[in-house]
Amino acid sequence: MGIFRTIMDKIFHHPTVPPRPETVAPAAQATRPVAPTGAPPAAPASAGLAQSVDVEAVLSRIGADKGGGGNWQSSIVDLLKLLDIDSSLNARHELAGELNVHIRC
Repeated sequence: MGIFRTIMDKIFHHPTVPPRPETVAPAAQATRPVAPTGAPPAAPASAGLAQSVDVEAVLSRIGADKGGGGNWQSSIVDLLKLLDIDSSLNARHELAGELNVHIRC
């Protein structure tokens, strides 16, 4: 599994923060156009999305649980350390490769 996938798994499957509530109001769902007879109903915009998570809330909670969290908002090293992922230079180069980010040194 790649580093980016590990980051996503740790954020989106963190047990202490519940998923965000749906952004579509029930009234808006009720006023959706009705599909013609015989045609399948239109899928809601959120269909196919596994889960909606407030990433900042999850990372803030993890940081609070660890008594800090550094500057994860702007430091990839602090983000990786917060998530207990290898933050070495080699790991960061691997992550850059996964994300197709080319670094000039």
